[in-house]
Order: sequence, then structure tokens, then C-alpha cells
Amino acid sequence: MKEYKHSPGLGWSITSLFEIGELVTWHNWNNNSNGDYEKKYYNGIITDIFVIPEGTRKVFIAEVLPFGQTYPIKVGVFRLRKLK
Repeated sequence: MKEYKHSPGLGWSITSLFEIGELVTWHNWNNNSNGDYEKKYYNGIITDIFVIPEGTRKVFIAEVLPFGQTYPIKVGVFRLRKLK
């Protein structure tokens, strides 16, 4: 039988690498007018990190305020990278 280490939720180990107020970057795939997909990068600042229940386990989510925007968005911590 395979043994595994219990974890508090998806992204819990990555969450320890980030702090509130830290500058981060992430990307999304967007469909352009030609029907092709392009990778678009975003930058922002972490305003909060919290846990939400998804099914039978928990997922760590960061609330990020993208640069030039008024309202924060929610991004999974596993998608974030520190901005250099």
C-alpha cells in the first residue's frame, strides 16, 4: 500500500513562500481575434491569502490586485511567481 504525507490542502507548501504585500506575476492563455491562443502575463501585489474548501479538500488562494486595476482577483497560489 502506498503511503502519503497528509497536507493541509492544495498549494499549502507554496503558500509559505509568499507574504501579503509581495509583488507577483502569473499568466493566462487568451484567445485572440485570429482564433489562436496567446500567453499573456500579468503583474500585481498580494492583498490576502486564504483557504477555501473545494470538494473533500482545501485549496489555498491568493487575492491579487493587478497593476492598473481597481479590484483584486483570486488566483491559485500554485500559479504565482515572485516578480523579479
